[in-house]
Amino acid sequence: LIERFVNGPTLAQRLAEHGPLSWDEAQTAISQLAQGLDFAHGRGYDLGAVRPENIVLSPELGAVLGGLGLALGLPPGRPIQDREEALYAAPELWEGRPPSPSSDQYALACVLAEMLSGRALFDAPTIEEIHSRHLGELQLPHTWPAGTPWQIELALERALSKTPAERFPNATEFAETPAKLAMASAGDEQERNRRA
Repeated sequence: LIERFVNGPTLAQRLAEHGPLSWDEAQTAISQLAQGLDFAHGRGYDLGAVRPENIVLSPELGAVLGGLGLALGLPPGRPIQDREEALYAAPELWEGRPPSPSSDQYALACVLAEMLSGRALFDAPTIEEIHSRHLGELQLPHTWPAGTPWQIELALERALSKTPAERFPNATEFAETPAKLAMASAGDEQERNRRA
């Protein structure tokens, strides 16, 4: 397997060493990753390997998703036995279905929540408990970094839907939605006061 060398820490290393990203940092990174995913999906590749240890934060290139070759070498529909994989696995993958653009979007939403909170969204001590958390009621973090639009929760709820068809049409639309919704409701005085 030959991949381009990308200089920089992985997202997992960045989170472990420095904690959550700011909203601006997370928004930039997630937009770059979404464009990369849509590029791969448009050419028939579904990764099934979107997680922080496969994301490199390069000073020159921005957020780069790696692990493509390793993901493509795995048999589709195999049981989820790796804890790191389990943290980002969409409900349909637990049923043995192969990765899809929709399941990659679900994983990207998990990554965005982790970028902003510093913790894996579905973290639990065992794989069985992680599985239960994916299938249970979605519990988003109680607080987000300063400047994060509250509409992030609307975007995450849709991208993390248990039903693939209810998610966004593509990863880029998911990545752009929080900022678009924030702009559209910027003048909503009643909603701003309610949130405050």
